[in-house]
Amino acid sequence: VMHKEDAWERWLSSLDLLAAMPTRTVIRITLIRSYNYDERYIPLFAQLVKRGNPHFVEVKSYMHLGHSTRRLKREDMLSHEEVVRWAKALRDELENIGARFSYMDDDEPSRIAVLQNLDRYVDRWIVKPGERA
Repeated sequence: VMHKEDAWERWLSSLDLLAAMPTRTVIRITLIRSYNYDERYIPLFAQLVKRGNPHFVEVKSYMHLGHSTRRLKREDMLSHEEVVRWAKALRDELENIGARFSYMDDDEPSRIAVLQNLDRYVDRWIVKPGERA
């Protein structure tokens, strides 16, 4: 990974570009218990999400697979319930700062929850097994 002194500014610029993209957009937040799961980070994540203004926010747990097992622990994975709780807290914080998102869906085996932007609404295009198209 190339280190740049202006990496953070570039990251913020990419969020500004994301907000203006004329295509479906998503921000994925991968939660790792020992790094970024603490609730005190939710307001900071909310500010970044608001700036990027994506159609969807995908909140998921780190999964203890592949090369990551060399540097992270199995305990760094969150339960599905923890992911859902954190995603709902993020949704609430987004509402507090003027960004309207709804809790759209989740998938327990994947330990994932998805929020949908109500002010930049697009259809989800996904039909779950057993649902009508």
